[in-house]
Amino acid sequence: MYRKFYFNYLLLNILVSSIFIVIVMYPTNLHLNYWMIGLSWIIGIFFMHFVILHLPIFKDFYINRKKLKNIVVQTRKYNHAEHKAAPVMSGTVVFVIACTTLYFLNLTQHYVEYAFITALSTGNMSYYYTP
Repeated sequence: MYRKFYFNYLLLNILVSSIFIVIVMYPTNLHLNYWMIGLSWIIGIFFMHFVILHLPIFKDFYINRKKLKNIVVQTRKYNHAEHKAAPVMSGTVVFVIACTTLYFLNLTQHYVEYAFITALSTGNMSYYYTP
């Protein structure tokens, strides 16, 4: 097993979110709220920890690396479909939570785009916690 560095996954997360902003959001809306983009990116990282620790479906799949200090953990075998579906499902759960929160708070008119950035952030950071 190789060691995973959290900083590398943060850089990958910034890169993917920036590509989404440049391709999808920037050409259609020149008045982007950069504070909202940064906030949704940080909320996506925070919600990944919430998804891992509190939802029982994801708690069984992901590994909480902060609790592991030089401990070998016996995990069951995962098939290829579980490895592909876990980041997508965690991103979908966070997308629904962020989208409904932004809609009911009426913070911005482009709430779907910001919720999608939150979901991308969660999906990218979930690869750090995969076994």
